[in-house]
Amino acid sequence: MKHLAGIFLGFCIFSTAAQADDHKSLDVYHGAYFEDPASNPEDPTFGSISLVLPSDGGAFSGKMSFSFVGCQTRNIGHIEGTKTEGKLTGHWSGTVDQTEQSGAFDGEVQSDGVIAGDYTVDGGKQFNRVEGCIQY
Repeated sequence: MKHLAGIFLGFCIFSTAAQADDHKSLDVYHGAYFEDPASNPEDPTFGSISLVLPSDGGAFSGKMSFSFVGCQTRNIGHIEGTKTEGKLTGHWSGTVDQTEQSGAFDGEVQSDGVIAGDYTVDGGKQFNRVEGCIQY
């Protein structure tokens, strides 16, 4: 599995279909991502992810939830990227345990319609303490 920098997150997504206002065909994907417990043993976690991808390729965006321990008041991150011939590349960002985080991702729409790939955190492993909640 790829490790671009920092923490690895894997994801797996399933699709439905939609159509944009400009009559472009879109694929709507909903699924989950999972942190690798081998590279993040102190608090491996999972969350949901939704992407709206143009069927023929191009720019896309989406959302991902962060379900880290419950220290957060807001937990929806933003995803943006490009789909080219079934390959996805992009960037995610959001607030995790009261700190702004971001990272890269690479993925692929597989022949069965499932998306699989890797996520990373730009800062790698970071010390964080949220008073009254968690320290890692």
